[in-house]
Amino acid sequence: MQHAKDENIKSLTKCEKNLSKYLTEGVLTENYVLDHIPPLMNCLRRCNVTLRWLLLHRRTKNKKIYDIVVTQGIYKILIFLNMFCC
Repeated sequence: MQHAKDENIKSLTKCEKNLSKYLTEGVLTENYVLDHIPPLMNCLRRCNVTLRWLLLHRRTKNKKIYDIVVTQGIYKILIFLNMFCC
């Protein structure tokens, strides 16, 4: 359980970093997207898995995991993913 928690926390940080990099004004041009489809899709997949883990663990009785899920940001990653997909 500890290993999964640590991996998902790292993944959350990595997803936030990657999404904010892609969401910088002027980065997602049509040519950029067409030339970088595999890394963009991998980023979306990783973020989707992380988001699912966060959503599944928001009702945990483990205080440490609950604090991470609530404070680290289901909402932040949802907003980033929404901006990325639109």
